[in-house]
Amino acid sequence: MSAADAARYDYSTGRRALLLEASATNLLPNSAQFDAASWGKTRASVLANAALAPDGTMTADKLVEDTSNNSHFAARPGTQIAGGTAVTVSIFVKAAERRWFALPTSDSANVFRTSYFDLQTGTLGVV
Repeated sequence: MSAADAARYDYSTGRRALLLEASATNLLPNSAQFDAASWGKTRASVLANAALAPDGTMTADKLVEDTSNNSHFAARPGTQIAGGTAVTVSIFVKAAERRWFALPTSDSANVFRTSYFDLQTGTLGVV
């Protein structure tokens, strides 16, 4: 990992080349702080800084379910994105008490699509 103001290199061609990437904007402020008030919690709470994050720091949050036999989640409304605009969504998750992770998204017509991920096998799946 490089600092924000340091050059990064791409070795994918077998030769070192300067890596140039387009600028990007995070459309969800506090996107990694699930304990923040901007994230609504349903039948769950968040234990902040409970595990190692992918960058090796102790900043990963844990979703703690209540005892109800129902769905448990943290959610927040996203930013409206103009049709035809390319976006990238990323999240780091790992198995704890649950095997499956669901990532629901919706479009401007409020049509929901949910992708399911098997956290034990690392594959896209169907629950």
